Amino acid sequence: MKTKPTIRDVAAKAGVSIATVSKFINSTQRFTAAVERKIQAAIEELEYHSNPLARSMITGKTGSVGVAILDISNPHFTSMVKGANRVALEHGYNLLFV
Repeated sequence: MKTKPTIRDVAAKAGVSIATVSKFINSTQRFTAAVERKIQAAIEELEYHSNPLARSMITGKTGSVGVAILDISNPHFTSMVKGANRVALEHGYNLLFV
C-alpha cells in the first residue's frame, strides 16, 4: 500500500524547506515564481493533500459551524440554512447539522 505523501516529501521533492512549503500552502508568505512553481509541481506530482484533522489539531480550529434545526421540513429553516451555508462557504467554513 502506498503511503500518503507528507509535507516533508513535498519539501524534499521541491528542494526547499518544510517551513517554505508550509508557508506556501497556508498562503502566509509569497515566494519567487520559480519557487512557487517547484512547490506546486511537487504537490501535484506527489498528489499531496493536507490532512484536515491534523490541521485542526495544530490550529485548534475545525472550520466547522454547528447548526441545530428544529424542523428541516419548514421552508423558513430551509431558506435560512441555504443562506447560512452560502455565507459559511464564502468564508471557508462548513456547516454541521444536528
